[in-house]
Amino acid sequence: MVTAKVTDVLNDWWVIDAGIPLYRAGLPPDGIKPGSWVVGKIYVGVDPFDYFERLSKYHAAPALIFNWTCTFTR
Repeated sequence: MVTAKVTDVLNDWWVIDAGIPLYRAGLPPDGIKPGSWVVGKIYVGVDPFDYFERLSKYHAAPALIFNWTCTFTR
C-alpha cells in the first residue's frame, strides 16, 4: 500500500508523489484534484515511452524523466 499526494491532473492523465512522481494514463477517480491524498496498491512499470513521446509535450507536464543509478554490493 502507498499513500501519495496528487500533484497534477491533466487532460487525460494524472500524477502522484509517492516519494517519486508517478503517472497514470486516464482520468483520476471523481473528486480527485491536485492536493488530494490517495491510498492504495500500486504497480510500477518503468517504461517512459508514452510519457516521452506524448505526455511530456503538454505545456503543464511535470518533469518525470530521471537518471537512475544502481549500486550492487556482494
